[in-house]
Amino acid sequence: MKIRSGKRKLKPAGLFKLLFLLTVSGCLLTGIWIVYISARDLPVINTAALRPFTPTAVYDANGRLVARLGDKKVIPVSYAQLSPVVKNTFLAAEDIRFYQNRGIDLRSIARSAWHDLITLSPSQGASTITEQLAKDVFLTPDRTIKRKVQEIMLGFELTHRYSKDEILEMYLNKIYLGDGVYGIGAAARAYFNKDVNQLTLPEAALLAGLPQAPSAYSPVSHPAAAKQRRDEILGKMLAYKLITKQQYQQAVAAKIQLNQPPESGKAYPYFIDYVTSRLVRRFGEDTVYRGGLKVYTTLDPMTQQALQAAFADPANFPASVRDAGGILQPEGAAVFLDPRTGAIQAMAGGRQYTPGGLNRAVQSYRQPGSAIKPFVAYGPAIEYDGMTPDSIVNDSPVRFGSYAPQNYDHVYLGPVTLRTALAQSINVCAVRLLARVGIPEAVRFARGVGITSLDPGKEGLSMALGGLYKGVTPLEMAGAYGAVANSGLYIKPHVINEVTGPDGSVLYKSKIDIDQAMQPYTAAALTSMMETGVQEGTSVSAQVYGRPVAGKTGTAEHGRDLWFCGFTPQLAGVVWIGCDQPQNMPGQFGGMHPAGIFRQVITAALAGQTVIHFRSLYPDIYPVPAAPSGNNAPPADNAGTGGGRFPPGSASGPKTAPGNNSPLAANGNMLSSGNGQKGKGVPPGNLLPGNSPEPVKILPSPDKPGKVAPPGSLPAREKFRHQLRREMKKGIHIVFGGER
Repeated sequence: MKIRSGKRKLKPAGLFKLLFLLTVSGCLLTGIWIVYISARDLPVINTAALRPFTPTAVYDANGRLVARLGDKKVIPVSYAQLSPVVKNTFLAAEDIRFYQNRGIDLRSIARSAWHDLITLSPSQGASTITEQLAKDVFLTPDRTIKRKVQEIMLGFELTHRYSKDEILEMYLNKIYLGDGVYGIGAAARAYFNKDVNQLTLPEAALLAGLPQAPSAYSPVSHPAAAKQRRDEILGKMLAYKLITKQQYQQAVAAKIQLNQPPESGKAYPYFIDYVTSRLVRRFGEDTVYRGGLKVYTTLDPMTQQALQAAFADPANFPASVRDAGGILQPEGAAVFLDPRTGAIQAMAGGRQYTPGGLNRAVQSYRQPGSAIKPFVAYGPAIEYDGMTPDSIVNDSPVRFGSYAPQNYDHVYLGPVTLRTALAQSINVCAVRLLARVGIPEAVRFARGVGITSLDPGKEGLSMALGGLYKGVTPLEMAGAYGAVANSGLYIKPHVINEVTGPDGSVLYKSKIDIDQAMQPYTAAALTSMMETGVQEGTSVSAQVYGRPVAGKTGTAEHGRDLWFCGFTPQLAGVVWIGCDQPQNMPGQFGGMHPAGIFRQVITAALAGQTVIHFRSLYPDIYPVPAAPSGNNAPPADNAGTGGGRFPPGSASGPKTAPGNNSPLAANGNMLSSGNGQKGKGVPPGNLLPGNSPEPVKILPSPDKPGKVAPPGSLPAREKFRHQLRREMKKGIHIVFGGER
């Protein structure tokens, strides 16, 4: 007799049933877990988010509307505006059972799941129009099981809350249709320059093909693929009996004929583009183009219009040709700002605006030539070494190791004041000052006024002449010159004052940070020296009748970059001219076209405004004319000081000084007429009433270029000054050993 074992062997059928039950149970548990996780993180449906997008409004400094961001990209339409042709093309392309399903399509889901299973690739879409709306508005574009479950849940909820017509209207207003365009209304305008109810069958089918792959089926960049996708949708419409065979044949035979409207007329394109870039950086593209923001900017229409008029005049530029890309060369850029607030009032990034193109005012780093001298040579010498505008520097050949700087015309004037050296843009003097102060200190000074691209480890003594490792932008230079005009107070340039949301809440408010970049005396000294440059130096072309102007020219080697940087107490401006790919421009200098553009803009921008004078360098010796009273009085912070911003008791320079015969060291280098104490330069006696009216100029000998001529008699110097003034009136640029 056999004894049976206590263990029973499972038959194959029983083993299969067990495995099946375990698999089903596992799938159910996994499904329950996924549903739980998806429901736990399910976004709340926000009715406001489903409404049509609202463009962002941009206002100028006076509160007037100047632009709408997203106008071309968003044109809301109502369900009543949707023609049967438009509705049927999108239903055929995206969800033919839209009016029968409850937000999801089980047949499509099953088909998609089977496709994914056999191909091991999640490529077959199964989203209904309702699910697409939920995904576009409330979910991320990630392709995960969790997101798909959330899409289904939200689809059910949307179907429960809204009618089918409402859902279709919201979908067609929200769907992305390429080229930065959202919604069928904006797409009809952007591609065909039509209202949505004017679209033909082939046009509507073309647009209905875009949601699947807006870039791949773009009729602008991929017309063949766009036509193939359009014809595919027309074929579906024929199969679904939404159109007749004749309509199908006519539509398929139709060629794609785009009629894109010209770029919307931005009145101030470079300025608005820069504002937009700042907004996108802070708020993101979706919020900027569709969030209904209100943006209050610093734009001054009068200044901006004057700048654009100057840039539109070919006479304000050297002889021009178009490059291989059709861009007029040389190009230009400019920035004008209020030095008292840092508010950018006008900007030009080029002569001809190209949407999405280069904004040279903020993106182009160029060599500044002598326009950098106030910040790496003269400013540091006054700020850190106690020098004054009337300290003496020797304009004579010099060598620093292998580097031997030269003056533009190879003429050397001998001992000259800092005032003369800067006004006449004498190269050797600037290099001597930089060598005396030191590169690290000069870089520190320049960084203090917003020129942040300088690197003390990469810059050399040629930095004094604008030979920089990287270069500077016009925006940086405008901020730096604004600091000089503002008594040494640097305020970072800005274009946005305030941003509010659709409900009026303040989302951003400009915070003005003020840094004391240099002592008030340093700023006053630089202003006085650069004012001399405008009156009788390289910057005479920037003179504005009846207004005080200070400024500095800049010309890079061989005229590759031309600059004028200047200011009045109310407005600072920088103008640059050069080719995008640097090219020599023989005979061109910063004191020519750039200075002329500056003068033209300043004259127009300040027309009718009160004349404010620079603060006197030595107020107790030469008082500034009293400020106007009554209705013509300047702002309170300038009243009574002629535009200066010095608090009572601030540094204004000592009131006594030695004579003008400042000694030279035995090696020919300069010795300061100051007292050697940091920031306390001493004005020389020859500025006192009754003495020589201006510093003595030592003239180069005409028959011996490169040699220093004897000083000569006072009558000879007076004769030269009268000759100089006559030549200036004729518009001739006089050179004294520096750039023109």
